[in-house]
Amino acid sequence: MYFPNDHDAPEVTRLSNRQKKLNQWRRWSTEVIPSLVPLFRAYLRDTSNLRIPAVLRSRDGDCSCVSSGRTLQVTCVLFDRVEQIQLRACACSSAPSQLMSMGLFACAPIAPSLAMDLRLLHSVKTLFVRLTPNTTAWCEALAVFLQERGYGLTTQNNLRRRFSNAYHWYCMLVMHNYDLVSGIINASRLQSSGDQAEDSDRALEEEDEPVPHEDANIPRGLQHPSDYLRSRCPLCFGGANLRKERDQLVDFIVCIDACFTQKRSKNPRGAKGHDPLNPTKSVFIPSETVAQMEAHTERCQSKGKERGQRASRPSEEDDRVEEGMQVPASVLDSCGDSFIAADEKREKASTNFFADTGLMALLCQHDHVLWLVNMTSAGKKQHYALALIQ
Repeated sequence: MYFPNDHDAPEVTRLSNRQKKLNQWRRWSTEVIPSLVPLFRAYLRDTSNLRIPAVLRSRDGDCSCVSSGRTLQVTCVLFDRVEQIQLRACACSSAPSQLMSMGLFACAPIAPSLAMDLRLLHSVKTLFVRLTPNTTAWCEALAVFLQERGYGLTTQNNLRRRFSNAYHWYCMLVMHNYDLVSGIINASRLQSSGDQAEDSDRALEEEDEPVPHEDANIPRGLQHPSDYLRSRCPLCFGGANLRKERDQLVDFIVCIDACFTQKRSKNPRGAKGHDPLNPTKSVFIPSETVAQMEAHTERCQSKGKERGQRASRPSEEDDRVEEGMQVPASVLDSCGDSFIAADEKREKASTNFFADTGLMALLCQHDHVLWLVNMTSAGKKQHYALALIQ
């Protein structure tokens, strides 16, 4: 008999939980979601935008590929019931693609044990837009609703984790599909606008009239709003010739406001790891851009202090009426002190307990969100508003 030594035994590399999560995240982003986009669009077309309920069917033994594959037992959660189906996942047909053809979304990229109805996920997505997302409470309510009708599920925490994973990647799928459709529409619009511009220029040349030129003092990239702004609010930024009327004092009307009720707690264990970035566009300004604006604001403020440009508050003996005003300066100062929300030195949320203390948003006049920024300070700072405007 031979007993291998410790040096002779093969070393088995075990992946950490974080590495497993990164691998799963990468597989979802690079393989599964791109492959599900055409299937998702086809299912929306066949069901008239999810009007027809999902039709479940087991698929076992009808694959013609040479790979062995594996048989999976999947729990399907629908609006009013829970069903068990059997799938055979192989190289030519993955489990997420088979479930998508039935109107279901898998909770895992390779061997899912739970699948959610697309109509149910879309309903939850619409609900979470109008109230604070709370997957824990929603899963508990779903479990109670199904148990009262005789459908037993596993533990609630297991349902919550699997549903959260399915809901997250369903949102990523919807965003990918939206970006693809928007790209096709924008390309068609640009081609159509270019053809119309050539026709109008040709007509003006035939009539011997001067062709209107764009403002030479403004860079060409700033002559028209970007595709992103046009997608956020077509009413504000989707016009054909926004700078036609030069007599207008303003081009666009926007507003900025902050909300300190949306906070993110710090990790009590002090972990610094974050989930990988989602491969989609976001309305949030990157933290690097906010940090650069904060550094720029601090440099400008320090120069102002050195040069003595900051005016001191007039004393009671030197209280006077400033030019163009009808009340003394002391009245204006007391009025400014009464606005607590605009006081950047007042702490509105503790940074000892919260990593993100609030949100600041830039909205157009139609209440469409243009940009959002996560605030990490205890109060409002100037650099947040400047980063949104820039």
